[in-house]
Amino acid sequence: MVADLTGADLIDSDLIGRMKAIPGVVSVAARTGALWVEGPLLDVEAMAAAMESLGIRMGTVTAIPLGQGGETVMIYHYTDEKQVINFKTRTRNGMLASLSPSVRAASWAEREINDLFAVEFPGHPNPVPLLRPEGFEPGMLREAMSTPAVMAKSPTSPLARGK
Repeated sequence: MVADLTGADLIDSDLIGRMKAIPGVVSVAARTGALWVEGPLLDVEAMAAAMESLGIRMGTVTAIPLGQGGETVMIYHYTDEKQVINFKTRTRNGMLASLSPSVRAASWAEREINDLFAVEFPGHPNPVPLLRPEGFEPGMLREAMSTPAVMAKSPTSPLARGK
């Protein structure tokens, strides 16, 4: 079910309808000057196609790990001159389909998220490490982000600890 909107009078009703029509969307809400679209099982490829058809570009992607070896919350941020639209979903079995074949801006973000949090993006055309030094496994910051209180007691970068 799609939730009612708050502040919807500020956002085009046609846009809201298009967001609701994306497979996997469970809620759409206007808050803090942006449109938030959520769906734990969001079809990210359908999302990207819908945004392309509207001429709204992807700006970046945020990843938030949900524990060591667990899933990751993913927030895709889209923008144009009129609005910001954020899509919140989560990985399934540590993966989400790559948007890189159709959304050029996704390539570096997906590679970075793989390096830092070990999220896999099947279908990525060039999944080579972006930030990860040779010899390091994907997910080098997942532990630090998943257990910040433990890491704060010994604030050493995972890179400084070695392999």
